[in-house]
Amino acid sequence: MKSAKHEYTIFKQICQHISAHLVPKLARAFVADKKTRSFSPWLHVVAMLHVQIAHSQSALSESQEW
Repeated sequence: MKSAKHEYTIFKQICQHISAHLVPKLARAFVADKKTRSFSPWLHVVAMLHVQIAHSQSALSESQEW
């Protein structure tokens, strides 16, 4: 049995360059973590990165395509 070849997407590689402690720290500093409802600060950053990389007009247009 061959082992599965693991390939990272470019998106995952970009996300790995963001410090895991930086996003929550900035969210607390700017009191952004108090205003969240369903998204964590990390998920919000990842969603916004995806919208930028996909050249979407808005996050809403991106979510409607899924």
